[in-house]
Amino acid sequence: IGARTCQAYRGELLTDVARRAVDIRDRLSVDALFRSFQPEVVYCLAGTSTVKDAQSDILAASQSMVTGVINVLEAVCAYGLAKRFVFVSSSMVYGNFTLDPVPEASPTLPSSAYGQFKLAAECLVRAYLSSTTTQSVIVRPSAVYGVGDSHSRIVPNICHAAAQGDRIAIRNPETTRADFTAVDDVAQGLDLAGSMPLAAGQTFNISRGRGRTLMELMVMARAMVPTIDVTIETVDDTATPIR
Repeated sequence: IGARTCQAYRGELLTDVARRAVDIRDRLSVDALFRSFQPEVVYCLAGTSTVKDAQSDILAASQSMVTGVINVLEAVCAYGLAKRFVFVSSSMVYGNFTLDPVPEASPTLPSSAYGQFKLAAECLVRAYLSSTTTQSVIVRPSAVYGVGDSHSRIVPNICHAAAQGDRIAIRNPETTRADFTAVDDVAQGLDLAGSMPLAAGQTFNISRGRGRTLMELMVMARAMVPTIDVTIETVDDTATPIR
């Protein structure tokens, strides 16, 4: 993967890579995929992608984020060809950040269904692969942004509003923090997680390493588009970090 992964994330689709779309919730389709490709390294990124989507349909999220991961692990164990399994979890497993940066040894106290499902999947990965020859690596990205991101996330949402002249509402920008991480950096981290011998059995945060407030994000957006129309909403509660 490596630089080729970064190239793909910059929006340049690779022409020499075989692709096949299957539903991770469909065990037979996952099995067929493993029979066809016989992978030596497996990256598991499939599943509900946002906290909002997971909360709005918890059953569907559990089917993709937990049952789907079980289907992949069953296939990994059944075919026994994978030397390494990299599970892409999330910094949401920590819950509300109490340290900046948050070390990997911090307690996992997820405060959302999304975080709970990611943590459950981490436990499943360790349980399934502990007695096999497949090495497991867990990575926890944080607030990823970059080319191809959904407009429902905060960074592309602000950029889209700036470009289109739309109004955007930001809640508690002074206190809501996130460790924003560029997708190219995440791609390089995933490459290392799948290839470095010393990564086997480890858990890694993939992030910039410093939380920044939504106000800092707005300042950068206004530096590029001074006319961006922003409504500040202040809610008298403890803001949940956006990741």
